[in-house]
Amino acid sequence: MKNVEKGKRALARGGMSRRAFLAGSLVAGAATAGALAGCAPSAGGSSSLVAQGEEPKWDKEVDIVVAGSGMSLFAALKAHMDGDSVVVLEKRPFLGGTAAISGGAVWVPMNTLQDDSYGPDDRDEVISYVKRIAEGAADDELIESFVDGSQAFFEWTNNELGCPWFVHADGAPVWDLYMPLEGSKMGRTLKIDRNLWRKDAEYGAQIGGEALFNWLLERAEQEGLDMMTNTEAARLITNSEGVVTGVEASQNGKAYYVKARKGVLLSTGGFDRDAGMRKAHLRMELCSTAAVEANTGDAIKMALDLGADLSQMQSVWGCAAWCPIDATTADSDELQSDWHRFDIQCERTNPHSLIVNQYGVRFVNESANYHTFNRGFEMWDAGADHMGRSSGYLIVDGTFLQNYALPLGGGVPGNIPEYAVQADSLEELAEKAGIDYANLAWQVEQFNSFCETGRDPQFHRGENEWDLLKNSKAAEIENLPNPCLGKVETPPFVAMKVLPGALGTKGGLRTNGSFQVLTRAGEPIPHLYASGGAANTPLGEGYPGAGGCLGSHAATAFVAMAALQSEEPVE
Repeated sequence: MKNVEKGKRALARGGMSRRAFLAGSLVAGAATAGALAGCAPSAGGSSSLVAQGEEPKWDKEVDIVVAGSGMSLFAALKAHMDGDSVVVLEKRPFLGGTAAISGGAVWVPMNTLQDDSYGPDDRDEVISYVKRIAEGAADDELIESFVDGSQAFFEWTNNELGCPWFVHADGAPVWDLYMPLEGSKMGRTLKIDRNLWRKDAEYGAQIGGEALFNWLLERAEQEGLDMMTNTEAARLITNSEGVVTGVEASQNGKAYYVKARKGVLLSTGGFDRDAGMRKAHLRMELCSTAAVEANTGDAIKMALDLGADLSQMQSVWGCAAWCPIDATTADSDELQSDWHRFDIQCERTNPHSLIVNQYGVRFVNESANYHTFNRGFEMWDAGADHMGRSSGYLIVDGTFLQNYALPLGGGVPGNIPEYAVQADSLEELAEKAGIDYANLAWQVEQFNSFCETGRDPQFHRGENEWDLLKNSKAAEIENLPNPCLGKVETPPFVAMKVLPGALGTKGGLRTNGSFQVLTRAGEPIPHLYASGGAANTPLGEGYPGAGGCLGSHAATAFVAMAALQSEEPVE
């Protein structure tokens, strides 16, 4: 436990940089394997494989096994506090997964903290809204279960656990409106108390995910939740009747068997870090992901051995990344994961800018939220007969440089990042960046005509609430017909390359409304559940607002855990 406290003190002092997180140095209240009671394999533990249907010599016996320690940790803690014996198996030396290095926002409809400022949520309205953004990729059972699970998650964490939530929309309303369709509402995004955050020494960013997990892990340790790090869930064990009875884990190169009397919750994250799975399932190649290196689709692989079905495997939580001008989309096993390069701040939304592909043609609303913007890369170019929009180029002019900051520019107008190229004419810029100049010249002329009227009939930039709120600064600086639209005409000109990326993959194991894993015949696999990045998301293709990823992961784990707790134990 001394290592745990030492790690917490280091984080509390702000002694770790964001780069250190990504290098694997985050110790979010985690203990190394064996530091917590019961972590080390028993002396008589088996190191050989057992056949399905055979009873191994169990090293540990509990009611519920949770594989993965992201947002499912909330559900694991609830089951433990309810009296079930629970063990959390974490592959990495650190607890929290990608959630612990995220911004920490959690999208939670039906929370009551929003009531004072925005009025209470309506269940039917929330369900209708989620159905709209899901675009038919999630069935009604999943969506309704998610909404009810969100409410249950909030009520327990707020009223019973005492999690210090606040409504993220207060002071930053734009982040609640990624998809401002009918049924959208302010106040559904929560974050943990700002006083628990720390300032990142290197990038100056507030790290909410770290604060959230430091708080959660402290509570989990206080309550005595059994959490085993450096312990990788490798295989599911079933009895002769096909019921999942436990997990074969790998610990220090040896097999470690954990019996789960009520069942197993798979919550090991997505498959971002498995190049073969990405190429087999995703619509397009990625240049980047925020997911931790352990997200290699482990839960999916284990459940496939039992005949599990898959769903939504083509989708990601989209977030593009800024890259060197000669970069291409991923053609190797490794994806870059440098957080400060992600398109989180959306500097591209400002006027006097446009984004084109390598042919010099616009392909997306430049002011869209980062998930919607990233989806613009998915379009197949029928004329060129390939994914012609897989490379994007932000083009800005001198007026932009005078008033607004470029991506990676440190928030300072006029700063030219190392990834940018600069020229005194559009023709020279096109040559340096590798863009078709004839098309670019035509596109800029057309775009500038849109700026005169303040209306973009090509991609409707500046016509929705997100676009306009995100450009409130431009509205203050310039008197434009539309604060999102400003002519690109004044030298010097700058180009930056942007490529498709992800905060994480979306798809996984197909489940029912209880998040019980289903076979390809649609039958539940007894005592096996999945949540978060390991399962199909109830949000489908959509991203409702800041925290949509963490919120859906938390709610699905909560629903799955409630079902697991009600299972009849297998002795």
